[in-house]
Amino acid sequence: MDSELIVVEDSDDDFDALQRTCRSLNFEGVLRRFIDAESLLSDIRHWDTEPRASGKRRVILLDLNLPGVDGRELLVQLKSDTALSAVPVVVYTTSSNLRDVAFCYQNHANAYHVKPMDLAALESGVKAMLDYWFAHNELPRHT
Repeated sequence: MDSELIVVEDSDDDFDALQRTCRSLNFEGVLRRFIDAESLLSDIRHWDTEPRASGKRRVILLDLNLPGVDGRELLVQLKSDTALSAVPVVVYTTSSNLRDVAFCYQNHANAYHVKPMDLAALESGVKAMLDYWFAHNELPRHT
């Protein structure tokens, strides 16, 4: 079974840190990066979004502070589309603002993680996230 972590992140530094951490944790899935909402939405048009189809297990890791359409609006678009609403969206951002947290959960984010500044905390958090979403949780399957 293919696992795919879809990362919507405009910061090269943040993506590089995430990529290195996934590598050090031996994440065997595919890490795909989109630097803005528009490029993800364009790519999604090519996905088979039938949840029962065999194939890839996908999780979207979403930064809130994106150029153009921000992560908040992208979350609303993803979760209001019936074909995409089952794809888990994990908000992964520097914002610990309680309004952002509330907004994301009110708009059906599956989880909210504040990016840690410490390398050990980054590794621990990413490991917990990968374990939960790809090892311990049953995800919809997409092709």
